[in-house]
Amino acid sequence: MEEYFINCPIKSQYGIDCPGCGMQRSILELLNGRLIESIKLYPATIPIFIFLILATVYIFYRFNKGEVILRNYIYFLIVIIGTNYLYKVLKFLF
Repeated sequence: MEEYFINCPIKSQYGIDCPGCGMQRSILELLNGRLIESIKLYPATIPIFIFLILATVYIFYRFNKGEVILRNYIYFLIVIIGTNYLYKVLKFLF
């Protein structure tokens, strides 16, 4: 399966991870049932899946305050992805 992974152009060009680096490997680990390894590789994978489920349910059922919930959840995802990226950059620099 790893042979079909898309190479990160930012990592190949500059040698530093992008905010999405690790997601493909994380999904593969999750599909193989290795939850902890998946979270270590990319902590936002499971929350992103939860967001996709919530957004899909909202599209079909338009539940009360759905837009507010989804918007706040996106902010939550931005914090997770940003924190993970900052950790990777600092780890790379030091």
